[in-house]
Amino acid sequence: MRTHGHRERNNIYQVLTPAQIKSICQAILDSGKQYAIKKRKPFPLMYSYYGTEYLGAAHGLSSILQMLLSYHEHLKPSDRELVWQSVDFLMEQEQNCNWPPELGETIERENELVHWCHGAPGIAYLFAKAYLVSKKPQYLDTCIRCGELTWQKGLLKKGPGICHGVAGSAYVFLLLYRLTGNSKYIYRAQRCFEVFCIYFQSSNNEEPYVSITKKRQMPKNGLSEEIEKEVGQAEGKLITHRSAFSRASVIQAFLGSAPQLTLQLYISIIQQDVTVGRSLLMTISLLSIVYGALRCNILAIKIKYDEYEVKVKPLAYVCIFLWRSFEIATRVVVLVLFTSILKTWVVVIILINFFSFFLYPWILFWYSGSPFPENIEKALSRVGTTIVLCFLTLLYTGINMFCWSAVQLKIDSPDLISKSHNWYQLLVYYMMRFIENAILLLLWYLFKTDIYMYVCAPLLVLQLLIAYCTAILFMLVFYQFFHPCKKLFSTSVVEGFQRWVRCFCWACRQQKSCEPIGKADLQSSRDRDETPSSSKTSPEPSQLMNAEDLCSA
Repeated sequence: MRTHGHRERNNIYQVLTPAQIKSICQAILDSGKQYAIKKRKPFPLMYSYYGTEYLGAAHGLSSILQMLLSYHEHLKPSDRELVWQSVDFLMEQEQNCNWPPELGETIERENELVHWCHGAPGIAYLFAKAYLVSKKPQYLDTCIRCGELTWQKGLLKKGPGICHGVAGSAYVFLLLYRLTGNSKYIYRAQRCFEVFCIYFQSSNNEEPYVSITKKRQMPKNGLSEEIEKEVGQAEGKLITHRSAFSRASVIQAFLGSAPQLTLQLYISIIQQDVTVGRSLLMTISLLSIVYGALRCNILAIKIKYDEYEVKVKPLAYVCIFLWRSFEIATRVVVLVLFTSILKTWVVVIILINFFSFFLYPWILFWYSGSPFPENIEKALSRVGTTIVLCFLTLLYTGINMFCWSAVQLKIDSPDLISKSHNWYQLLVYYMMRFIENAILLLLWYLFKTDIYMYVCAPLLVLQLLIAYCTAILFMLVFYQFFHPCKKLFSTSVVEGFQRWVRCFCWACRQQKSCEPIGKADLQSSRDRDETPSSSKTSPEPSQLMNAEDLCSA
């Protein structure tokens, strides 16, 4: 009777028969196969929703694959293999532990979606199901990474709902607790519940929400510790506005203050008079440019070492300020002196600098063979994207006209910024800039007019060259002693200089050692000419002795 009653209850709650489930699964598989073949996809199953190939759980591939894995026993072996191939393909689309909303899209750091509908929280369910069915550890590892990203990116800021709210995050942590038994996931789920309570107690005011950021500390004794920090919405908005202000200050400095300073100094030299108002304006312009260059340095450090907690010490700010002050002031004075003498040729100098720095990122982009970046901003068309990239390149060019741009533009990168520190580019830039300044000063010295009759020209040239070398010295001091991430450098400035000295000494020794060999070869050839053919083997002892002497030397 109990068995009969149990069967009756199963029949009551049974909505679909196994045959119907099999038919539905087969229809889903056929649709995915046909679409993948029609669109020539490199994987067996793919679907679209209103013309968009979503990957997330709400409208995308992951939820379909999860459903098929839930009824894998109803699938043919060949179809089951197609499902597993699609799961592995989706796992390959991972970008920094997250997935873009649609296929082929690049995740933007500022607009990254970490929701149940789009992103890691929803896709985690697929890999949890894949692990339960196959018991393969790589699926569990992927699921755990999804949970870590969900916790790192915060408790989300769009309400308490499942789709793109806190509930979607909480379910991920409950899922991971059931899979792993690790109590930390229960703690994280409780934190999500606390956000629920705060949200409803604050009358839908989301200000108490916090984001939890994870940063690595600078290595100590070879070890680097990760720390978590809670950032409230107000503080997060303040950080965003501060970052936008920093970028705006860089734009204002090099596209506004730098031309203004150059123009005012040129007028002062031509009129041979400096008024109080003009001197004040030039001082403010110079400080504005130096501040923009300083912000550019700090921005480059934070971008390149985004995973680390960067703390810039006051002495580092002082060192950067002195470095940029000497560099920019020297560059502006050299350009103005040259312009006051050779007005036509300065246009040639400016055009050479402009096109060199403007075309350099585009040449690297063309040489890399990367596709044109389409995901800078979704609202932008291809023409709009091109205009934005040209404006960024123009800003990059304006910075390099006056000083070294710490932020290196890289168009083939998703962030458009190079995160690698290229010492070779730094060395080439300062060598070429020093040579250019020296040539411009030499031309000014040769063609100077009567307006400089009361100026000691050789002393002025020497002072400007020493000032530029002083800027380079402060730069080396900053990278050697005051850079906040100097512990992460593979080689320091001193080590690099020592290697250069060793290479130079080795080259000198090689050159000196080649001279006696050349003389010995010349002497032996003369001896062969003077000695009869029967005694050609006689010079061998002397040649052998010379080689031994060289080795001992």
